Amino acid sequence: MPLVHYHAALLHERQDRPDQARAARRTAQQAPLEGCRPVRLEDVEALEAADAEDTTARFLLGGWYAAVGRVEDAFAASWSAAAHDPRAWVRVAALRALGAASCTAYGDAEAGLAYLERARHLAPGDAELLVEYDRLRVLLGHEGRLALLEENEALVLERDDLTLEYAALLVADGRAGRAQGLLLGRVLGQGEGAGSLVPEGRVLEVWDATMIALADGSSPADALTFLCAALAPPACLGEERPPSAVPAGLLLRRGAARARLGDDAGATDDWEAAAGLTGDAVTAPRCDEQTVSAIRALLALGRRAEADRLTTAFSEWIDEEAAIPATADWTRPGELFPPEPQQQKDALLARCREQLAALAQERRSE
Repeated sequence: MPLVHYHAALLHERQDRPDQARAARRTAQQAPLEGCRPVRLEDVEALEAADAEDTTARFLLGGWYAAVGRVEDAFAASWSAAAHDPRAWVRVAALRALGAASCTAYGDAEAGLAYLERARHLAPGDAELLVEYDRLRVLLGHEGRLALLEENEALVLERDDLTLEYAALLVADGRAGRAQGLLLGRVLGQGEGAGSLVPEGRVLEVWDATMIALADGSSPADALTFLCAALAPPACLGEERPPSAVPAGLLLRRGAARARLGDDAGATDDWEAAAGLTGDAVTAPRCDEQTVSAIRALLALGRRAEADRLTTAFSEWIDEEAAIPATADWTRPGELFPPEPQQQKDALLARCREQLAALAQERRSE
């Protein structure tokens, strides 16, 4: 452990043994670093006593400074290690720290991306680094994500999180069949490490989008099969739909598929479930991206007055939410480099407004 030798070096210095102190620090620089981190102030004192050119000490100090909020000191220490340490893996770790600090502490995501690009040049086979690089590109709105993941498919398939993003991009590119094969070809959530952890709900988001895309390009009979599969996710996905969740969009589509096949009773059941109907009354409106599907289900059932009331309630909810500042609850747990909560909330409300506008246009055209 390097820290033992740094402590010994400081002790030698205090006892006026400079040659032994230098020898101890040389030994520290050659000791394995894996799993080593300073936790006590005495550790920090011993590391700070080393020369400024000692990149092992700088690297260890960078992590400690970052943990206690000494942003500028952390950045300087990591920069020294990234620029001068002879070990590639240390330079990669330091560059990743610089990338994270650039984004979170300095608000400069472009600089963060540049540091991660340098790290990827040193470690092209690091799947976790590819995740960080991809997420930063998303944050910056860069194009070419699918090409990036296709070029690194072997790395992508090492991790659940990257596989899900790859599948989502394939769906958007019109290759839902390929995405379905990826999702059914592995058991998600069974591995160890960060790659098996994905934001809550993301698996079903991608699965639903895949099945909807397949259904949209199929015959009514095949569409019904795909939508039934969407509503009953296979165990290999490792995520179940919460009992309280009402997937109105899927139910609306399945009802339409059943209606095209002449199953009017089945269609009515699905549309009623999508609309949240209990007996003759509509439940309290669900104000989210599923709400417009609930409104469409009411219209399919011929319940225009209830559809109008839900439309009004949804519009009022959007206006009310727009006046309330976002809190941390709007950040999805587990997301790497998430946008600011207000950005996420504004984006959701914008999508809801677009859905309402499209619905209004359709109703005017009837």
